[in-house]
Amino acid sequence: MAQVTLSVVDDPSLPRPALAQAVVDLNGRRLRAQAAAPTLSESIQLLRDRLAVRAAYLRAG
Repeated sequence: MAQVTLSVVDDPSLPRPALAQAVVDLNGRRLRAQAAAPTLSESIQLLRDRLAVRAAYLRAG
């Protein structure tokens, strides 16, 4: 199961208005991550990278 929230704040003064958040169930463990960036596609990529690192730590330890 995964729950993903994507949002963009319509404020040109913000340096990173796009936010991607996720909660993922991985073998009964919940992984949470979020990332903010100038664009939504950048925040999604950052989120994917952070979830991959957290999943690797979970598997290793």
